[in-house]
Amino acid sequence: MLALFLTLALDVCSACTAAGRAAQLCAAHAAEESAVLEQQGHALETGDVDERCAALEAVAELTRAHTNAPSERVVQRLAAALDDPSLVVRTAATRLLGRPQNGPATLDALLDALKGSSPEALRLSKREKSLRARLAGEHYPENKKRYLIELDEIDERAAALRAWRLVVVEQLSRMPDDRAVAALGAVPWDDKWVDFGAAWLRLGSRPALDDLVASLRAWDAEVQELEARITRLKAREPLDAALVERDLDERRQRASETRLHLIALLSERGLAAPEVKKPLHPAWSRWVQENAASFPPHLSGVTEAAW
Repeated sequence: MLALFLTLALDVCSACTAAGRAAQLCAAHAAEESAVLEQQGHALETGDVDERCAALEAVAELTRAHTNAPSERVVQRLAAALDDPSLVVRTAATRLLGRPQNGPATLDALLDALKGSSPEALRLSKREKSLRARLAGEHYPENKKRYLIELDEIDERAAALRAWRLVVVEQLSRMPDDRAVAALGAVPWDDKWVDFGAAWLRLGSRPALDDLVASLRAWDAEVQELEARITRLKAREPLDAALVERDLDERRQRASETRLHLIALLSERGLAAPEVKKPLHPAWSRWVQENAASFPPHLSGVTEAAW
């Protein structure tokens, strides 16, 4: 216990202060911050991926000496890496954007990253659908080969981009602020409840739960549509029907994994998840209404530098 106390004490500097989102560092920590930012700046601009990630860790480490007054300058340097060409570097920067970094600055950076990455995600999705449509009607082997090569490249980039954006979502889910809830609700995303369900429950406000139910409703409608499509295709295009059915089975498997995660999160709150089969949203909608008192209409907000 004494060792823990000493470790915590070393992370606080009585000469550094904070008011609202602004932090005023003592002379020693201000000098250290400037020196490290300058020292690591070269690696962040010209280093390889490993060097850039290491530089980000060195920058983030600055805050540990004065967690009572986390500096916005540190977050600004970490946030700049959210536009890095490498998604590995972006992911490293995103994971460093959380406690004990400056709360409001961190929230702003994560919100900007989620919103700012939507155009690329939509562009990749649109191009993928276009290529798949061309492949379906293409009879020349050379063209098919070219389309398949580009499709593989797009799928790889889209998967990496999606993985990074999910890290952004995870970090936002740990920031008790209504703006995080609103951002998750607004971002375009396929199978949204499957990927965002845990984040909505972790945030734990009534609007977050309402977004979960809305996403479940959309999921149920899409599943019903796909089931009808499979039935139609089986009569005339059994191979196409098998492909659609395989895709739906994979999505259902991911949904089952998410539901187990939701059950575990609710159990931590002392709540039991609704027993549902299909469709999913009616039971969840009733459950949210019955347990409304467990979820506040608003979150406390991330307004202080040390949060």
